[in-house]
Amino acid sequence: MTPTPEQALQIYRPVLRIRAFEEKASELFLAGRLPGFLQTYIGQEAVAQCSFASEVAALVAEEALDCLDAPIRRVTALDTPMPFSPKLERFVVPSEERVIAAVREVCA
Repeated sequence: MTPTPEQALQIYRPVLRIRAFEEKASELFLAGRLPGFLQTYIGQEAVAQCSFASEVAALVAEEALDCLDAPIRRVTALDTPMPFSPKLERFVVPSEERVIAAVREVCA
């Protein structure tokens, strides 16, 4: 199914907005204009391998590793197929507790 030009624009606009945000965030980060400690935590519900989190970590490592005060930390889903059960799914995806534990681990 081919989208109409109007549907294509509806899909393209949010992507363009995200891309503009990424470019501005990178510009501010590299210019040292982000206040506070420079620690990078990347969270997502997908697994860490071959993911958005991996790409962001690689970009930060390539462009600004010397600016960081701590190692890059990714908080992602466990490296396992996503379960069908909602109870098991809550165990696999990152929880608030796992995010807090990652921050405490780096800050310790």
